[in-house]
Amino acid sequence: MLPSIQYLRALAAMMVVWVHAVYVIPDVVHELGPPSFAGHGVDLFFVISGFVMGISTHREVGPAAFLCLRIVRVAPLYWLVTALLVACAAAGHLCLQLGAGPAQIGLDGRLGSDCEPGAYYSAGAIVKSLLFVPYRAQESPGSIWPILLQGWSLNYEMFFYTLCAISLALPRYWRIPALVAVLVGLAACGRLFDTSSSPVAFTYTNVLLLEFAAGAMLAFAWLRGRPASRWIGSALLLILGLYGLTSQHLLIVMLGAIIVVAGSLHPKICFINCRPLLALGNASYSVFLTHQLVLAAVAWVWMQAFPRVTWSNAVLFLLMSLAVTAVAGWLCYVLLERPLTRSLREAVKRVFAADNPLRTVDGSRHVA
Repeated sequence: MLPSIQYLRALAAMMVVWVHAVYVIPDVVHELGPPSFAGHGVDLFFVISGFVMGISTHREVGPAAFLCLRIVRVAPLYWLVTALLVACAAAGHLCLQLGAGPAQIGLDGRLGSDCEPGAYYSAGAIVKSLLFVPYRAQESPGSIWPILLQGWSLNYEMFFYTLCAISLALPRYWRIPALVAVLVGLAACGRLFDTSSSPVAFTYTNVLLLEFAAGAMLAFAWLRGRPASRWIGSALLLILGLYGLTSQHLLIVMLGAIIVVAGSLHPKICFINCRPLLALGNASYSVFLTHQLVLAAVAWVWMQAFPRVTWSNAVLFLLMSLAVTAVAGWLCYVLLERPLTRSLREAVKRVFAADNPLRTVDGSRHVA
């Protein structure tokens, strides 16, 4: 993976953490104000995903193997964190105040009241969350998200992976154009028809699908050797795109995310060496999934030490939250995500290599 793409993943993960950190203690957002880039880290993730998966469809790998590899990459850690939330809620120790803010996390006192043991998550909510099926939460009927709040984005990701797997049945040159055409068509249906009554239809015809399409188109150009011609121009694109991510208009945010990824693809920017940022980028998925629990713990400790929130200690809380979630996410990546994913990937490769002994799961041929 290109280092610059990993750096953008690190940036996107920290943007998500920042937004949720200022809401975990209500008085913090009152002191610091809501961040201008609220939620836009996910837009950046979607464009990056479109680019990476667009590159992946260039390989000669079967649809089933491709989809299995994506499942073992995304699902296990997500299932583990979701199961932990369900267990905590069943014990009455942790609940999510879904209607109070983007990521209002309750522990006790000012951070939210305890849940009734065993009475928080329904069986239907648990099953749909684990299977990446969009549904409307009973606690907040106007919103579509799973038990692990940030998992709503994974519903889009898994749908996109499924489309990528299907595209592998086409000749290589037509895979990305066909993928883009389907995504644009679905987004157009969402604009032309009222899909709000169905969580599934509403999700999979959302305009956010265009971000995956844009990333795939960047991959299409990249595969044909057309990165930006001047690195200074690419650097300016990065600055312009980052500014766009602070907008409150969806179209400008989407364009900003696309421009940032495009600007990061120049060879002189691609291979800038920053090992700490690369490590954070590698761990970005763990950071993204675990930061909710980490923030809850940090907030509880902080409120014991500073019952009254001021501007200065709100800033310190934000900085501490970013640092602790980054370290905790990296530890989760090193100790859990990476070894778990590696072992599952090897198992998938063995299964598909046994089905086709002349070819590996990534499309290369075995050498006798």
